[in-house]
Amino acid sequence: IFDAFVWSLNTDRLESLFTGFNYRFESKKNWGMSFDLRPSIENIDEAFDLSDDIEIPVGDYSFMTMEIGGSTPFTKPLVLMGGFEYGSFYDGRFSKVEFNPTYNFSASLELSANYQYSHIDFQERNKLFQAHLIGLRALYMHNTKLSVAAFLQYNSLDKNFIPNIRLRYNPAEGNDLFIVYNDNLNTDRLREAPTLPKTNARTILIKYSYTFRL
Repeated sequence: IFDAFVWSLNTDRLESLFTGFNYRFESKKNWGMSFDLRPSIENIDEAFDLSDDIEIPVGDYSFMTMEIGGSTPFTKPLVLMGGFEYGSFYDGRFSKVEFNPTYNFSASLELSANYQYSHIDFQERNKLFQAHLIGLRALYMHNTKLSVAAFLQYNSLDKNFIPNIRLRYNPAEGNDLFIVYNDNLNTDRLREAPTLPKTNARTILIKYSYTFRL
């Protein structure tokens, strides 16, 4: 059981309350299962935008969310994790599906993926919110001194593609060289006027650390 609440000093009233009940189970063969039940309260004093065409109106809301998850044994080369979430969400209904496979090809190479689909239906207002989040990760360790990690993510709601690549070279204990590339690319540049740039932010970072011994 876990709890959290926020009390507003400006309005002198409860702003949000979050309570959770969870149960975890793991078999002798390392199969995992989980169950979560999360009642919550949100008192909204100012409307806010969930997306470009969906606004959460002012009001006092109480809703319940249920989540079921599972995982295969972590001792196997292929590990599968996933879950399903369903419940009320302000004045709508919310559901989410998530799937996370990981495969260890060897001690040097690991690949993993993440797929998440969120669906919120506001039937009384005839509004629908949908979002896909897709991520890919790769970790390659040539040896204890040289490794490369990559993370690629696509968000259908923001319509952007985010690549992150990091190279680490450790020539000696206490010495590290990092080369990091980050980007935030617009996949639909014509969705706004004026036309959006190809990238919202791009960085290349080179960092070297050296430990002095006295």
